[in-house]
Amino acid sequence: MPGEIGNAILTTLCFCFCLGLAAMVFACQADKLKHVDPQRALSKSRTARKLNILAVVIGLIIIGISLALKYTVLGHKY
Repeated sequence: MPGEIGNAILTTLCFCFCLGLAAMVFACQADKLKHVDPQRALSKSRTARKLNILAVVIGLIIIGISLALKYTVLGHKY
């Protein structure tokens, strides 16, 4: 059960704030539970990882759409 807090901070700052923040909450909960209840900690860590991946994918899609609009539709001067 690797720590996901670093990934959560990165996704919060760089990609999707809302999902990154949710991932950070789950990662902190997993970190607190890792010695008390390893099964719940593993579940929360997996949830944090899924939220991190989702945040990166959504962030990259938004960046791609923004760049595409900038250089195609909005880049033409009429």
